[in-house]
Amino acid sequence: MRFLTALQGLSGLSRQAPPALLHGASLAASLHEDCGPCAQITIDKVCADGAEPETVRALIRRDFGRADPVSALGFSYTAAVLAGEAEAMAMRDEIVKRYGEAALSELALAVVVSRTYPTMKTLTAFGAACQRLDVAGQTETVAAA
Repeated sequence: MRFLTALQGLSGLSRQAPPALLHGASLAASLHEDCGPCAQITIDKVCADGAEPETVRALIRRDFGRADPVSALGFSYTAAVLAGEAEAMAMRDEIVKRYGEAALSELALAVVVSRTYPTMKTLTAFGAACQRLDVAGQTETVAAA
């Protein structure tokens, strides 16, 4: 359990990346692994960290035109990497151009942390079925990838 606590602590050490980029990346990673309690925890965390609920709702629906563009970039890049899509490299280059290598490293760490809990939960047979997610009191259903 100390490992999980230490890993969680590492994700907040630097703030080279804009919070919106990390919000999008964390949400995409969490939804990739889980659409139940761990995804809800991520939603609650990014909203508490300043993410606009409408952007979070739009990302869950994959309606990127209604999301903050920086959050949408973080979400789209992470989703593309996790799906093994070729266009991920162009998005990676855009993130480095805009925010630098340190921001990309911070994004990568945010993704690793976001995937850890749901992956461990699933591997230890505590996975939960998908659920509707609450974003600031409004229910959203996870859109298919």
